[in-house]
Amino acid sequence: MKKKTVSKDTKEKAIKNNPYTKEVRNSLISILFGILLFGGCFVYYRYLTLQIDTDSTDTKGIIIGYQGVSRGDCNVKFEFIVSGVRYVSSVGYSIKYDRFSFGDTCFVKYARSNPENCKLVTMEVDGHTVLKLKRYTDNSQNLILPK
Repeated sequence: MKKKTVSKDTKEKAIKNNPYTKEVRNSLISILFGILLFGGCFVYYRYLTLQIDTDSTDTKGIIIGYQGVSRGDCNVKFEFIVSGVRYVSSVGYSIKYDRFSFGDTCFVKYARSNPENCKLVTMEVDGHTVLKLKRYTDNSQNLILPK
């Protein structure tokens, strides 16, 4: 049996004329881009987490609002002051086992080098994670921190 040989020129023409070549190339590029994007987001998230874990301090803040996201979850909006600068932030939180009000004092953990990188301090109560709070009781006081 004689072996059939195909020239290099013929192979290149076949690849160029194949209608699926562009689709396969574009699909591979999209997959690679997605992997790089996901990897970059993961690395950045890990960097922020390590920054809080290694270089952090605590302060008090005030809950100034929240917005429901889905059933049992919300974004808690809070503010706090570091070195005379007011920071406003929000964090996703499950309110299934917790209740809080506007004006409650919350405890904030933030990175010393970047106070915008912060999170609310939580604690375990009866096996459930809840916000560490000091309840606001006097309605005659101002609810918002001074500027």
